[in-house]
Amino acid sequence: MSKDQLKDVYGLKEETLIRLDSQLVFVPTKIRTLNINSATKEELKAHPYLYWKHANAIVNYRKQHWDYKTLDELKKIVLINDSIFQKAKPYLEL
Repeated sequence: MSKDQLKDVYGLKEETLIRLDSQLVFVPTKIRTLNINSATKEELKAHPYLYWKHANAIVNYRKQHWDYKTLDELKKIVLINDSIFQKAKPYLEL
């Protein structure tokens, strides 16, 4: 989605990002999204911002409460804090 996501790359130092910033070109492309009403735990845990515990919680919540009506319902899951939600949201759909 943006250059800012490079800050999430483990081991990539801030100084390196600053030095490379003028050389990096961001070209928006179509984002591949996951449907939270049909994605499996395995598909969800493959998402770079979701871990197994998040994937498991998303699927279990879906089983208990039926399909999600809005993405904001993910906020009801204790393991998914606002930071995780905001990072993952652009890659999720109903």
